[in-house]
Parts: sequence; C-alpha cells; structure tokens
Amino acid sequence: MNLLELAWQARCSSMGEKLVLLACAYHASNGSQVRIDPQVWAGRLGMSIGRVEAAISALHRAGLLDARRWE
Repeated sequence: MNLLELAWQARCSSMGEKLVLLACAYHASNGSQVRIDPQVWAGRLGMSIGRVEAAISALHRAGLLDARRWE
C-alpha cells in the first residue's frame, strides 16, 4: 500500500490534520521523506502557518509523522 492510501485510511482529529497528512504523503520521496515549510504550505493548503504547525505537531504525537526540525 502506498503512502497516499495509508494517509486516506489514517484517523485524524481534524480536517486540517488530514489535509496536512495527505499533502505530506503526496509530496514524499521514495524514502518517505518530505520537507515541510509551514510558511509555504500554509498558502497552498489554505491554512494559517500556526494551524499547519499545530497539525504537524498533532500528527507527530499521534505517531503518523516523524517530525524533525531542519537547519
């Protein structure tokens, strides 16, 4: 099963989390990695930067993402 299918099946607490998870799955590399710039993604997803960051944090706490800060 590919990442996009897994993202669709995942239980999320909010539609914002689901949208961020789907976007991550869609843009992930073959190594299942994706770089998220909340400032850029906020405009693409129609969400505030804070909501994108909150969704990433919530998905990380739920074990659906392994979020790490990039230098």
